[in-house]
Order: sequence, then structure tokens, then C-alpha cells
Amino acid sequence: FEEGGSFVGDLTSRLQDRLGLDDIYVEGGATSTEMSVMIGKELFEDLYISYGYDPFSAASIFRARYDLWKGFSVETEVGADKSGADLLWSIEK
Repeated sequence: FEEGGSFVGDLTSRLQDRLGLDDIYVEGGATSTEMSVMIGKELFEDLYISYGYDPFSAASIFRARYDLWKGFSVETEVGADKSGADLLWSIEK
């Protein structure tokens, strides 16, 4: 391993380039055993999708976010144990 985590950064950058992804990241949950490896791609200017896999529970999750207008977006989430949708609002300074 190289100093400063550059090995992990290089690896994720190479995977992103090779697979044509916008994001690769790890997302934590409420406990230390809840973790998902997430990949994501902006398909269109207003549509972003992501897929995650939890190696501890062998569960997967699919998310889609659609940007509506003026900071509003809708995000849906579908998984083995939960599903739902949220209306989000954000302000950029």
C-alpha cells in the first residue's frame, strides 16, 4: 500500500474509468456490520442511478434520483427489506 490512501484512490479511479461509472464508494449503516459498496452513474443530466451490495447480509439496493427543478428532486430506493421514495430540497450557495 502507498501512503495517504493513494492506492485505494488509484484503484477506484481505474474501475470508474474502465466501467464508465461516476461514483464508487462505501456507505455505512447504523451498526458496524451494515455496509454497502455502492456504484453510481448519471445516465442523463437529471437522472442518477446507483446500486449497492452489502457483503455481510448479501442484500442489494437500487436507488434512482431525478432532479425536478429549483433544488427539488425525487429519490427512490428499492431493496430486499425496504423500499420508499423521498422528495428532497437542497439549496446551493
